[in-house]
Amino acid sequence: MDLSRPEWEVLFASVSARLEQAVAAAEADARPAQAVRRMRVDVLECVEALRKLQILLAHARAGLRESEAVR
Repeated sequence: MDLSRPEWEVLFASVSARLEQAVAAAEADARPAQAVRRMRVDVLECVEALRKLQILLAHARAGLRESEAVR
């Protein structure tokens, strides 16, 4: 997957927005136990998204290095 810088920024901003949304939802929930459970799910989903982005970024960097080595 070859992404431009603005595309990477959008992906990382999406994860940040999701985390902020999770915090806001937890703060608005009057049931603390349920809020914590939902927050945990949301945060773990964001962690997984960040792991995937990290893998994609590593592949993109490796591809860039390979293309520069060919030049």
